[in-house]
Amino acid sequence: MSEIRATTISDETGNGPIALTKQHAAKLWINFDGATADATENLTGVRDSLNVSSLVDVSSGKYKININNNMANDDYSLQCSHTTSSGGRSDLIPFIDQTTNPMAVGSFGVLCVSSVFDDTPVACSTIHGDLA
Repeated sequence: MSEIRATTISDETGNGPIALTKQHAAKLWINFDGATADATENLTGVRDSLNVSSLVDVSSGKYKININNNMANDDYSLQCSHTTSSGGRSDLIPFIDQTTNPMAVGSFGVLCVSSVFDDTPVACSTIHGDLA
């Protein structure tokens, strides 16, 4: 079996790190606890993430995720999943209201909805698309 160890992988000129701007790897992912997230723009409730600058608990079952390195446009693909505290069915969906919480290059929102908005103990989101 082969093993590669490196602290830095440089671009073809040797002047900088390789950028993931046009590759098909996930450009953002987050796993968070919606029940412990708070209204300040920090990482409270975030278990682990990539390219996330902050998580905001907007209100019960509504979250805003701020992107550290912006996307090139708002045409990225956003996937969300979660578990419910009650074990029942509910949906975790991206904000799609273009007037109040549009998908943007620097942030997006997710809603946890069953019959009402409800905080979720485990929520996950992933973005595929091009970085700016």
